[in-house]
Amino acid sequence: MFNRYGFTDQTTAALLKQLIEEGNMPDFTLAYFPGNDFRSHEVGPEAALDQIEALDEELGQIFATYGGLDKFLSDVTIVLTGDHSQSDVVSGTEKAGIRLDELLESFAVAEAGTPMEDEDDLVVCPNLRTAQIYFHSPSEARFRKVVDCLLPDARVDQVLWSAGLLNPDQRGYHVMTAERGHLHFWPGAEGPQSAQDRFGNLWSWEGDLRAVDGTVETGDVDRITFDDYPNAFERIACALNAANGGHMWATAVPGTEFQLESSLVHVGGGSHGSLHRVDSTMPLIVAGAPRRFHLPEATRTVDVLPICLSILGVQSEYSVGASHVQAQQ
Repeated sequence: MFNRYGFTDQTTAALLKQLIEEGNMPDFTLAYFPGNDFRSHEVGPEAALDQIEALDEELGQIFATYGGLDKFLSDVTIVLTGDHSQSDVVSGTEKAGIRLDELLESFAVAEAGTPMEDEDDLVVCPNLRTAQIYFHSPSEARFRKVVDCLLPDARVDQVLWSAGLLNPDQRGYHVMTAERGHLHFWPGAEGPQSAQDRFGNLWSWEGDLRAVDGTVETGDVDRITFDDYPNAFERIACALNAANGGHMWATAVPGTEFQLESSLVHVGGGSHGSLHRVDSTMPLIVAGAPRRFHLPEATRTVDVLPICLSILGVQSEYSVGASHVQAQQ
């Protein structure tokens, strides 16, 4: 009862089997299996494979309760996915943990968990392999100083912010790196350089695409892809457009996490949260779908909702692959 208050794979599986046995399966069921995330944080993703094997057994028992896999898939569509992957964190706290309070010691940083006061310059919010920074009074000089404090640490991968915060006449988003240059990009095709991403969305930019590992393939329609940072432009834009998000974001290189003096890191375990592909790629398996359903080759986490609604025959506000940046604007 007190094992994570029932927030376990076993509880989820038991409740699903109860719904099946009682004939109470609704039109849509969302079942979350948290065990792999917990275990991967603790020991790392490869060492946590036993958790995946145990989940596979649980799923087999669920299908058996329904009368077997064939019967299950004749009546039910299953969509199996995750909201992130996990990457290894290096051993040794000093190597694994990026102490933001130390890097930003020249600023008055609010104590963790407390509101920003008039005397504070910043609120710093580490979240695993990403951090958000809130400014008491945003200005170009303060932004520049924070960037200059963060990027000399080789474990800080990227620093991100919205262009309009400092210049209301400027569109788009900035990505600054220590070794791969500075990039400014925005939605649309009117910029000095532009291309279409794999979802058909148009982007313009100026600066160094190495900041997001961007590559352009020229043709009748120029295509841009991002190897190390999947769907980088849209993900950065959506994060920076979030209503209550930080004024500035930072990402960590693989193997490391952000922290404050009062927070811990998953030393020798696993983590996620950055834009890097080691955190950002996960399976998407759809089985038992009606014949009218087609799963596109390229999908994103935000496409899971319209996929489910399509299977149910319900109209979705978004179509699979539709730009979520335009929806925010």
